[in-house]
Amino acid sequence: MYNRLRRNFILITTIAILFILGFTISTINIVTINRTREQADKMISFLYDYYELIEIKDLRNISEILNRNEDLDTTLDSVYRQRFFYVEYDKDNNVIRSNTDRIVTKNKEEAIELADRVVKRNKTEGYYDIYRYNIKKIKDGKIVIFLDIFDELQSQRSVLRTSIYIGILLTSLGLVIVSVFSKKALKPFIDNEERQKHFIADASHELKTPISIISANTEMIEILNGRSEWTESTKNQLARMDKLIKNFITLSKTDETSQDAMEKINLSKLLVNTCKDFKGRAEIVGKTLKTEIQDDIMILADYEQIQQVVNILIDNAIKYSQDDNVILVNLNRVRKTASLKIGNKIKNFTKEDEQQIFNRFYRADESRSRDTGGFGLGLSIAGKIIKAHNGKITTTYKNDWLFFNVEFPIA
Repeated sequence: MYNRLRRNFILITTIAILFILGFTISTINIVTINRTREQADKMISFLYDYYELIEIKDLRNISEILNRNEDLDTTLDSVYRQRFFYVEYDKDNNVIRSNTDRIVTKNKEEAIELADRVVKRNKTEGYYDIYRYNIKKIKDGKIVIFLDIFDELQSQRSVLRTSIYIGILLTSLGLVIVSVFSKKALKPFIDNEERQKHFIADASHELKTPISIISANTEMIEILNGRSEWTESTKNQLARMDKLIKNFITLSKTDETSQDAMEKINLSKLLVNTCKDFKGRAEIVGKTLKTEIQDDIMILADYEQIQQVVNILIDNAIKYSQDDNVILVNLNRVRKTASLKIGNKIKNFTKEDEQQIFNRFYRADESRSRDTGGFGLGLSIAGKIIKAHNGKITTTYKNDWLFFNVEFPIA
């Protein structure tokens, strides 16, 4: 149990770290991308509004415009360092003129070809290779302005790579720290569990002595005075108490399933033999046990514990099914799992029952439990044994049919 709990603790903590780092890294990169796009669009708008002044190098007016435009985070030198080109069209999409004076990697023919491509996209803005472009309306036509943002794109990639490397480093570091300190973090819980187990074992051992004495005294009374309803009642209660103690001990040991006790067992044969034992008991109380068991389904398990699980589930179905009803037991191979279904008819099985049925001492029908002598421990024991075998148990309830669905990995 300790190793499984520790693994789950490390897994959940690592997932939480990954989620936080993933969210942080995504936020940083999204902000960086949006910032680059916004600044590029602002620069393109500035170039569109004042490209004539830029062409004639009216530095004084441009400087004044920049001082008034606080949203544009740039300087006069930065404006003249921008690499851009533009192509103008008339209303019939004929090229009026193009300008590539501010870029050396494109001539006019290439600029016009590139502009024609983005015009056909029917988008007013976007990216093309290393360029950010905007299409602006002008009198009797439009202008397509391309801004070279190669350096900004490289910066984005650098931020992305760096953030990923940092994320991997922090995740690895967090995993190491969690692995080291998980033992200390879980120690109080483990110690508490161990104390509970020892208490149950010690209390059960101490209770056996007075129960044995009471049982012996009752038998002596019967020898001397004969049987009576009082001695029978005492013996019945002693039997119930003995069963309760055994259940407590079993419950405290279900997490201690050793790998050495695991062996390859034929679940099909185990189920067939168990159902044979229960058929007579079911018939006595007016119920029918119907089976559909696929042959030779093998699982890796502790034979005695799996036998106990099957006993608990079939016994539970017989006890709590409606009178004169059928109990169904099915076993099939489904992909790589052994699928066991045990079902019986029962009324008024609520959502609360479904959620709590595997809890200790929970009983869906209190009056029926008293009549059948149940303590509400059986299903809890079955659930813990199945979990210790890497299995899974669930319930389904439909049309008054309650099914316990058990899955084990195929060996």
